[in-house]
Amino acid sequence: MRRRIVVGLGVLTTLGAAAALWTGVANAQSSPGLADHHQKAATVSFDVHFSKFFLIDFGTTGVRSVEDIRQSDPSKGDVSVFQDQLLRSGKVVGRQGGTCTIISLDPAAKPALQLSCTVTYQVPGGTIASQGLATEAAVKHLVITGGTGRYAGVQGEATLTEFGNDTGTVVFHLAR
Repeated sequence: MRRRIVVGLGVLTTLGAAAALWTGVANAQSSPGLADHHQKAATVSFDVHFSKFFLIDFGTTGVRSVEDIRQSDPSKGDVSVFQDQLLRSGKVVGRQGGTCTIISLDPAAKPALQLSCTVTYQVPGGTIASQGLATEAAVKHLVITGGTGRYAGVQGEATLTEFGNDTGTVVFHLAR
């Protein structure tokens, strides 16, 4: 999920609406599913097409007027809201949606941007919920906090990789 925020002299990439990645999406692979509840681990992956970036800008002292927001820079507490497409073999098979809150933004620091994110994935057979801390790095790691349907009771990690041009992949390493 790649988003650009102009901050002072630089452009930062944020996890946001992510949830969102699009053109030239490669094929995603899935191991035989968690439908077999005797299976202890599985890897499931999807291509991602990120949606247009959307940021709720609260300003440094709270909510601002519409005029102020149009002229403002992102700051701590601002929230990116997103809903992106999940694809397999170029066909939309699900979506990811969530929010990322800016918890630290300092162009002089490494990393310059720190986010707290909650993302839910609607995938064939159910949903997978995740959360975690992220930065402007292309690879983001989130902990899987649960799921529904065939993913009920799963644990593990989701790895989101951004390729640029609103495209990327999400890989779920699932365990029961």
